[in-house]
Amino acid sequence: KRPTVDLALNLICTTPAEKLAHRAHFGSDAPLMRYRLLHLIAEPEQSKPTCLGRELHLDDQVISLLLNYNGLDPRLASYGQLVQPTISLEQLPLAPQIKQGLTRLTLQYWQQERPLWLYFQGLDWTGKRHLAEALAQQAQVPLLAINLAQIVEAKVDFELTLFLILREAWFQKAWVYLDRLDILSTDQHLTAYHTLLVALADVKVITILSG
Repeated sequence: KRPTVDLALNLICTTPAEKLAHRAHFGSDAPLMRYRLLHLIAEPEQSKPTCLGRELHLDDQVISLLLNYNGLDPRLASYGQLVQPTISLEQLPLAPQIKQGLTRLTLQYWQQERPLWLYFQGLDWTGKRHLAEALAQQAQVPLLAINLAQIVEAKVDFELTLFLILREAWFQKAWVYLDRLDILSTDQHLTAYHTLLVALADVKVITILSG
């Protein structure tokens, strides 16, 4: 009921040398830890917990996906939606060459698994959101729509929340739509803005920024 790193290594390894080598899978830079698929939890009574003595806890969203529940991570529910787009480009009042150019660009990068960042500027918030949904609909992928202003107002850990957003896009094979980018342009939120740029540079998803 409360498996430890030591128990896991004893189950999958046959020699001490093998156990030592596989211990690296539980290091801070290992994929299991870096993407927060597993959490290592120390017992409260342990004053100096060791790596081997820490308990293994699967991330709640990972459990949901393993059980074939594909809903949005509850930690993101206050800031966004996972949308299955139904809006088509034909419904939008845009010039044909713009529609064709955006479709060609986004599909090319998506099919080649290359990162792409688009910035939609203007006061028509609904129109920009509809365009993002229409482009995702063309690629037949979900759209993870997030309101950055609501994240800032909630005063949660911005770096962690952003990590969960981008990981959720990876889990759901979705594109990301980050609305209200302007909220990060003030001196008060420059650190969060820098965090966003660094995070986006390290992911291979289609990201649409709106401001």
